Amino acid sequence: MSSLHIANPNFPDGLDIRVNANLKRKGHASQNEPDIDQPVDEYGIAGRVWEAADVLIDYFAAGTDATPVCSIFHSQANSKHIESRRIVELGSGTGYVGLKLSELLFEQDERETLVILTDLPDVCPLLEKNLQSLCSRVGNELNTVTKIAPLSWGNHIETLAIFENLMRAPSSYKDDDVHEEIHPLSHIVCSDLVYFPSLLAPLLRTLLHLTSPPFCTENNSPEVIIGYRVRSLSKETAFWTAFGLWFEYEPVLQLVKPPNERSDPKWRLFEQSSESEDLTLVFVAHRRKDSMDWVVPGDDQDLLDGVGAQGTPSHKGDDYFERLLLMQLDIGD
Repeated sequence: MSSLHIANPNFPDGLDIRVNANLKRKGHASQNEPDIDQPVDEYGIAGRVWEAADVLIDYFAAGTDATPVCSIFHSQANSKHIESRRIVELGSGTGYVGLKLSELLFEQDERETLVILTDLPDVCPLLEKNLQSLCSRVGNELNTVTKIAPLSWGNHIETLAIFENLMRAPSSYKDDDVHEEIHPLSHIVCSDLVYFPSLLAPLLRTLLHLTSPPFCTENNSPEVIIGYRVRSLSKETAFWTAFGLWFEYEPVLQLVKPPNERSDPKWRLFEQSSESEDLTLVFVAHRRKDSMDWVVPGDDQDLLDGVGAQGTPSHKGDDYFERLLLMQLDIGD
């Protein structure tokens, strides 16, 4: 059930956006790689690459200069070795983040991989177009590790259809033999998805769907990696106060001063800006184990108000996000 709804979230009233001409191409693209197609007139918000995208790609490449280390690329970041990665990106839009992730994994890593890029059904043609453009440059084999699927946030039927992609995933993208086998979801990637109040509850609902059976077991839920640019705290905080009830999460830090004999390493928020209105953060989150037994309310406003969290019907919220913002300047001191 959705009590909060807008007709077309990609074309809100008063929309006035332009393509993002400031993408950091150095280190993110192959030589002479053309810009990704950003048809904002046709796809609105989904047709633009937003600012958190480059920050997430920087995190993928940061290695041990970030903590926690990105477990998609560095298995030692987790207590258990990830033999196969099954990654879903929500709200992929142009596919800038998800396609770069697929390319990096395909070229650099031998482990079994499937990356599923998702968005509204009418945005999937844009994702398919940009995927085929990338395949023409790096090889059609990329199609074996990258899939496009429709997924409207809050739609449980479309979410369950993603499970079919996981079940039918090939056992190895380097092998011609394809075996149907169920692979648990290992990661969820979100880039610049926390913005419209009407979409906050559906986004959280889909995150809860994907971190519950059949996508995982109660003891092995997927890791959620979120790139978030602060734009309107008064509107966006509602998501984090509800999210923190169901998920444990922490900000990614970047190394700014290596350790020496006399001092410990110094860290700061990853890609921290000196101006709060430009602050972009990366969070790593995991589903709270005890939340697997809680009843997720059917009403969107109840979900944002914390109904069902902690196993009770009362309204409640988590204050970690607000405390983090208050303490941001002290991190690393």
